[in-house]
Amino acid sequence: MMDKKAFTLMELITVTIIVGVTAAFAIPSYSRAIEKSHSRQVKINLLTIHAAGEIYKIKNQDYPAGSVYGIDAINSLFNIKISDPYFDYNIGFNTSTYTAQAHRVGDWRKYYYWEFRSDEPIQNLYPPNPFCQSSKCPHYMATP
Repeated sequence: MMDKKAFTLMELITVTIIVGVTAAFAIPSYSRAIEKSHSRQVKINLLTIHAAGEIYKIKNQDYPAGSVYGIDAINSLFNIKISDPYFDYNIGFNTSTYTAQAHRVGDWRKYYYWEFRSDEPIQNLYPPNPFCQSSKCPHYMATP
């Protein structure tokens, strides 16, 4: 009788097929979960920027003029500490409102836009579903 010291070809093929099928289902789910996590982080950062902007307006009686590009400049202007390696942020100001935007670094297909208005309550700025419903996106748009 021979001692079996290796796997047979059939065993290797079976294991390869099982691993391949498992990966085919697991990888897309993992990618969606990661993207959902990044989307939540963008919303948290934009809400932080919104709160800091309102505090800035209370302290200075007005929003700053012009635009601010980059998370470091936003952190410096509002004296906050947010970080996000996956998105670039910028803010455009006028005297009564401002627009804060975040867009995906290196992936132009995923674009997030959020518009804050000082004359509306925060509930209107944070809809329960972050994606557009029937082409209506009054304050927040996300296009995959």
